[in-house]
Amino acid sequence: MGRRNGATYLTEWNVALKARPRFLLINQWNEFAGQKDGQGYGPKHDGYGDTYSIELSDDIEPTKLHGCGYRGCGGWGYYYMNLTRALMALYRGETPDATLVALSAPLEGATIPSGPVHLGWTLAGAPAKSFTLRMDGRVMVQDYHGEDYRMAAGPGSHTVTLTANGTRSYFDLPYDKLAVRRSKALDATSTIHFSVRPHLNPEKR
Repeated sequence: MGRRNGATYLTEWNVALKARPRFLLINQWNEFAGQKDGQGYGPKHDGYGDTYSIELSDDIEPTKLHGCGYRGCGGWGYYYMNLTRALMALYRGETPDATLVALSAPLEGATIPSGPVHLGWTLAGAPAKSFTLRMDGRVMVQDYHGEDYRMAAGPGSHTVTLTANGTRSYFDLPYDKLAVRRSKALDATSTIHFSVRPHLNPEKR
């Protein structure tokens, strides 16, 4: 699996939060480019010795949000650095009641086919009482129990925000700057932006 908007990272951290090792090593690689499509290693030129894509990379240090490489444009900015900062505070007991949540799908900035949108999410830290989902500022479902939800979304750009009700979050998780600890804890949230392609009429293709 890939990054999934930080959900994979939270899943890995949940192991550490449960096992509580004395030492915790956070490993990442500086993999920013990789070979162009069709120029990889092997007889089929499909062996890639570096980053295959942004989603399948394993860096956490800040990158430009709009920087371009061989495999497309866009980066994760400070998001994973901020996730790490919040998770370390939880792990060290500085914020023992904290919760972090990440919407795992759709991917941030993705353009998806028309049809039902399948939202998924992952939690780390204290459990939530329930969840509230908003799309474009409108409540789609509240007091929801579960870790995925399907909903309709028309063509165009959308913003979805998941709120973990009854939780405490001490850090905002912006993409464009380093997080600062809040003076007052708020419910943990995760927000993604995505677009839905217009439905194609087969007769007009």
